[in-house]
Amino acid sequence: MSTPIAQGRAPGGMWRISDGLLVAFPGLWLNYGPQPGHWWEEYYLFFDGPLVEALEAQGRISRRRQVLRPGLAPNLREAFGRAVAASAASRFAEAHEAAFAALARVLAAAPSEEPLPPTRLAAVAERVCADPGRAWSFPALAVELGLTYDGFRRAFRRQFQIAPGAYLARERLHRACQLLNQGRRVRDACRAVGMGDPFHFSRRFKAAFGVSPRDYVRGLRISLPMRNDRR
Repeated sequence: MSTPIAQGRAPGGMWRISDGLLVAFPGLWLNYGPQPGHWWEEYYLFFDGPLVEALEAQGRISRRRQVLRPGLAPNLREAFGRAVAASAASRFAEAHEAAFAALARVLAAAPSEEPLPPTRLAAVAERVCADPGRAWSFPALAVELGLTYDGFRRAFRRQFQIAPGAYLARERLHRACQLLNQGRRVRDACRAVGMGDPFHFSRRFKAAFGVSPRDYVRGLRISLPMRNDRR
């Protein structure tokens, strides 16, 4: 991951960069440079290995969001300057310390994610609804959308008035009801919707619908009020 400080334009994504940072991932083509008649200076910090993998897995950096705009605060300029000067003088331990300080300040100062179009979150919710028994990873879904996990949770709750985990649990219980109505055994329905512990499944089912799964199968048919809450 390279992070140059520069002024200019990144034509590949049609971004205008003014006191911003460009996050370039290996394998992704970028073409950028200053506007005609202008010049710039670039300072690169290169990060690789487990650190970058962890930051990407957490959604702190994203291949879908290649421009960060934390501004060039004095402490960020100072950290970049120390890293460059120490590297030029072969003081590599000092250069590494300054580089990581700059990275930490970039991540801390980067603004919140821009709001997603509602259709993109709706598409994620539909995928979960269509296959609730799958072992969904919400952090991975957040990365797909170019969000941090916390940003994804906030956006999901704002749009659907329910947290992602609660939404998945609700859809699993509704799918379990469908399977029970089709004659599936309680244990089989429990496993099919990704809830491997029958005791936990029974407790969640009763909390949601007021009866245990076995009572439901015995003939007590109930309405499913939560079904109307789905968006």
